[in-house]
Amino acid sequence: MLKRLANKLVMYHAVQSHLDRNKSMWTSVPAMATTINDFELLLAEIENYIQLTSGNKKGIAQQKATQQGLVIAHAYELSSLLYAMAIKKNDAILAAKVDFTETDLLKMRDDNLVTTCRNILEFATEHLAGLIAYEVTSDELIVLKEEINRFAENLTTGRVSVSERKAANEKLKIVFLQVDALLKKQLDRIMVRYRKTEPDFYTTYQNLRRIINYGVRHEKTKAPLI
Repeated sequence: MLKRLANKLVMYHAVQSHLDRNKSMWTSVPAMATTINDFELLLAEIENYIQLTSGNKKGIAQQKATQQGLVIAHAYELSSLLYAMAIKKNDAILAAKVDFTETDLLKMRDDNLVTTCRNILEFATEHLAGLIAYEVTSDELIVLKEEINRFAENLTTGRVSVSERKAANEKLKIVFLQVDALLKKQLDRIMVRYRKTEPDFYTTYQNLRRIINYGVRHEKTKAPLI
C-alpha cells in the first residue's frame, strides 16, 4: 500500500477510536450514528482489501521453490537414466531428447520446465521395460507425475493471486476515496454541531482529522484536513 494511503489509514483509525470512546455523545443522534456506521463499514472493507493485496507472497515463493527443486531433481535423475539406456542401445534420437543437465532445467522458464519434465515422464513411461534394469518402477513415475502436477498448479495459483491483488489494489483506492468523501462531506459537517456544546470532543476530532505524513520529511506546517 502507498505510504500516503497508509498515513490516511492511521488518521481513519484515530478518528474511529475517538468516536468509540465518546459514543454517549452521538448514539442518540440517528444521522450521526448512521454516518459513523457507514464509516466503520468502509474501514472494514479497506482492511479486507489490504489483506488481499498483501497476500502471502513469501509463502507462495517458498512453496514454488520447494516444488521446483523436487521436480528438477527427480526429472534430472530419470532423464540421466534414460540417456544412459539410450546410449547403451545406440538410440541417438532418444539420447538427444533426454540430454539435460540440472543447470539446463534450472534455467528454464516455469512453463517450459513443466513441458520438459512431462516429456521426460512420457519417455520414461514408454521405455519403462528397459528402465527396470536401472531400478525404475511405475510407482516412481506416478510420484513424478504428481510432483509435476503440483508444481504446475502452484504456478496457476500464483498467477491468480497476482491478478486478485491487482484488482484489490484498484478497489482499495476507490474505497479510500469513498471514506474521504464521507468524512469531508458528511461527518465533518455534522461535527460542527458539537463545536459549542462539546468543544473538547470537537477539537480533538479536528486535530485527529489531520494527516501526519509518517516516514516523510516535511516542513513544520499545519497539516490540512483531508
